[in-house]
Amino acid sequence: MKRLLLYSGGADSTLLLYRDKPDACLFVRYGQKHMKEYWFARKHCDATNTPLYEVEIPRLQGSSLTGDSGSFVVPARNLLFAALAANFAEANGFDEILLGCNKDDRKGFPDCCGDFWIAVTEAMKAAQLKVYPRIPLTNFTKKQILRKLDEIGVGRSDVWSCYEGGETTCGKCAACHQQHQQ
Repeated sequence: MKRLLLYSGGADSTLLLYRDKPDACLFVRYGQKHMKEYWFARKHCDATNTPLYEVEIPRLQGSSLTGDSGSFVVPARNLLFAALAANFAEANGFDEILLGCNKDDRKGFPDCCGDFWIAVTEAMKAAQLKVYPRIPLTNFTKKQILRKLDEIGVGRSDVWSCYEGGETTCGKCAACHQQHQQ
């Protein structure tokens, strides 16, 4: 089984990198305001000797993460990411795409819930793709994920989940609030 990890450099996908040991990772540049996540992803891929591939797409719209007004939710981001990962995986002989959606994501991200991924899986089947998505952290809370990272020696300062790109995490955005309240 050849596995591709859709990798952001954040806590969830970093746990999957170390725990599930994918054959390669894919990072998507979608016009995010900073590239801190990329540098953390690069660091962990180098440490695990895991190839890191990149795809760059035009800037996604409708979110403060890409410089627009609005919330931090990027409309259709995971739908686009799933399609990009499926294309890359299918073209390069991967069997499975690992994604780091967690139990807490259900609250604010409709494209992280089970119904969404069931529909994506069905679309991949309808397109007669051999690859399929797997979301192994859907029953894990952020607190559990951070605890698992601590157990394997990856601390909170070794991942980047902040929506801002400063020298240190901002401590104010939704991602920081979620990570620091754990």
